[in-house]
Amino acid sequence: MTHHVTTTPMKVLIKNAQDLDWALNFHPRRPWPKPLPIVVGRNDLVVAGFDRPRDQVAVSILQIDEEPMALLNQLYDTNELAPLERLRFMKLSGAPIELNLEPWSLEFQNYLDNRNLGLRVLQPLDHLIDWKESLENTLMKLRLSASQCREAIDILADLKFLGRDRTSWQDLNTENPESWIRSLRQLRFPKTANQDQQRQQKLDSLPWPRGVQAKWDRQGDQGVLVLQSRIGGPDELKKALSRLQDMSLDKEMWEKQ
Repeated sequence: MTHHVTTTPMKVLIKNAQDLDWALNFHPRRPWPKPLPIVVGRNDLVVAGFDRPRDQVAVSILQIDEEPMALLNQLYDTNELAPLERLRFMKLSGAPIELNLEPWSLEFQNYLDNRNLGLRVLQPLDHLIDWKESLENTLMKLRLSASQCREAIDILADLKFLGRDRTSWQDLNTENPESWIRSLRQLRFPKTANQDQQRQQKLDSLPWPRGVQAKWDRQGDQGVLVLQSRIGGPDELKKALSRLQDMSLDKEMWEKQ
């Protein structure tokens, strides 16, 4: 958020919050600092302090004799706004926006913005509007990471294009994000998912060094071996590395992914 000095006439007043015009509220994610008054432009259009209660009879306002949109552009740097927050801001000026935000709840938009997902990643949402309620409830319940959210949106869009209905995925177990993503992959790529399961079973059967855990994971189209270890000191580290070097992993682990 940027603050610019202006020579435009301004004055501090006390007004009824219900008498102000809140039409320019684009729901900025950062709260307006509490010590500062609500800022309004001409025609009592609020340009800052949108999060303040609107039922108060007497609120402190800073009234600036300037066009409200001009004030908004001074107060908010679009480069500092999150992707969907920026679209809401741009929509105020009538600028064309890349994504239809109307169907999606503000809570869900903020959920996505908190993961800093780019607009290109979010484009498939336009094709998932029919699944809005189930999609919002499921993703927000799971509290997915940014990468998991990105993958989930891609897979769900693929399932929609393949003619699958929401019942194919909405009843998947949502207790754990990782297991839910694996189940989603199973729906989209049943053959690949079965191969990944076989690779994990192979890893589980190998004599890994003490404190080392092996997991077969998938990053997009690429299958990867993830090793996690708990090493208590340099001697344990040396032994673990030596054991790992002695282990032989079949080339089949990485073939035909």
